[in-house]
Amino acid sequence: MTAVQVPYSELVRWSSVPPLRGYDLERMSVDEVELLLRLRLQGFAARGHAWQQALLLAVSPDAT
Repeated sequence: MTAVQVPYSELVRWSSVPPLRGYDLERMSVDEVELLLRLRLQGFAARGHAWQQALLLAVSPDAT
């Protein structure tokens, strides 16, 4: 497991589930994608989804 430092302003900005758009992924580094997916998983789990459903939602791109 790795840790990625995130400025507090980014943490506050991403306190809800951050969006996932396919075209954004092409411009992101591996560390950024890892952080994004982890934050999405945590966000959906915090909304009460079982981990399996939260994982599916986290990796599914949002509708544009």
